[in-house]
Amino acid sequence: MKMIKVKIGRLSREEFFEFLKQVSAILKNVDTTKLNIKNKVVDLEALFAKLQTALDKEKSSELTKLLNELDRNRDVLISAFVKWLQAMCFYPDAAIAKDATTLLHYVEGFGKNIATETNLALQKNTVTE
Repeated sequence: MKMIKVKIGRLSREEFFEFLKQVSAILKNVDTTKLNIKNKVVDLEALFAKLQTALDKEKSSELTKLLNELDRNRDVLISAFVKWLQAMCFYPDAAIAKDATTLLHYVEGFGKNIATETNLALQKNTVTE
C-alpha cells in the first residue's frame, strides 16, 4: 500500500466519504481490539449509512448536477489552458515563449489540484484582476 498525504479540509464531501471508506477498508484488515479503537470503528461504520443517504440525496439534486457539470467544464478549461501554455512555450517569438514558460511554471506549481486551488482562491477573494 502506498501512503499519501491527505489534506482533509480540502476534500469535497464525496472525496471525504471515499477517504472514510478507504480508512474503513484498512481498519478491517487490522486488529482494532488490540489497537483499542474497536468502539470508535463501530461508531464510524454506523455513520456510513447516514452519510451515504445524505450523499445520494445530494447527488440527485438538479443543482448538484449543474454544479458538477460546471466543475467538469472548469477542469476541461484549465486543462486546455495548460496545453495552450505548453504549446506557447515553443512560440517563435522568444519573449512570448519566455512569458508562456513563466506562466506555465506558475500554473503547474498548483499541481493536480489546480481547480480546487483556484476555487479556494476565488472563495477567499485573493485573485486579483
